[in-house]
Formats: sequence, structure tokens, C-alpha cells
Amino acid sequence: MKKAIKTILGVAAVTAILASCGGGSTSTSDETENTSGSSEVVDVDETVAAVETTVAKVVTPTSFKVLSDREWKLMNKNPDAMSGTGVRIAGSIIQFDAFTGTGTFKAVIYNTGASRAADPYFNNITVSDISGSETLLANFLKGDKFVCDCVINKADSYSTQDGGTKLTVLMDAINLKVG
Repeated sequence: MKKAIKTILGVAAVTAILASCGGGSTSTSDETENTSGSSEVVDVDETVAAVETTVAKVVTPTSFKVLSDREWKLMNKNPDAMSGTGVRIAGSIIQFDAFTGTGTFKAVIYNTGASRAADPYFNNITVSDISGSETLLANFLKGDKFVCDCVINKADSYSTQDGGTKLTVLMDAINLKVG
């Protein structure tokens, strides 16, 4: 997921930079002639490195927040509004098989900051699809309990066996440990 985002943003940034340098190039070297007739040297490697640094700052938060009970409910109500937010969650893997693939699992997650006294029936749980690199997820199996620093991606829905649909929160795992 991150690789795809980096690639898309990298291509968009390079395209925008090249367009701002005068549009079409008449040569294939690093020296391009823009429409004003002046020559300009563009260091593609530095441009790509700058774009990757910017993308890394946008995609990966520097801290992972433990949500309050209210923030947890707001996340479940509208995950798209919190897209890009780093959160710390805990949960249990309920599906991790050929259907989900090796880079995503479905989990029942709960807010690590939820107060048992304020929520004695522990209603602050939800189902989420959590994606990560195959390396990060390699040692996890259905039934494992975990703690995860992740980034809220967006809302999605899936079909249930009884013909209905359910809302799920898509998240990208950054740090994941058995817990």
C-alpha cells in the first residue's frame, strides 16, 4: 500500500515539476529545453528523494495516539475524517487466510484507551481490515492477539454471509507485536 502511494505521488510530483520547468522536453538527457528557450539541468535523483521524504512524512505519523472513548466512536462513525491519523489499537485476528491474502488480515479491534468503568460492556470494539508488509505480518495467525501502531486509512464495506453489508475501518500497520 505504501509503495503504491509513494509511486503515485512520486510520478505526480515529477510530472508537476517537469511541467513547471516548461512542459515538453526535446531531449532525453537530464538537460531539458523549456518553452522559453533556456536550458535547465534537472537532477531527477534529488527530485525523487525529496518526493519520497515528503511522502514518508505524509504517510507515516511520528506518534500513535491512544484515542479517547469519544474519539473512538467518531473514528467508527466516519473513518475517512480521521484518515492519516496514527493510532494505537489492540485486537484479535479473526481471519487471515487465502481470501485476505498475505498482506491483510481481518481483526476485532478495541481501543487501548477505553475505560472499563465508563464502558462495562466494552462496546468500544469494531472490525477492521489491517494491512502491512508481508514481512511484518509473516508470524501472525488467526486467533493471535496483538497490539498495533497503525494509520487510519479509510472506511470500506464488505458483504456478510446473510446478504447484508458491514462497515469496516481500513488501517495500515506500522508496528505490530503479539500481545
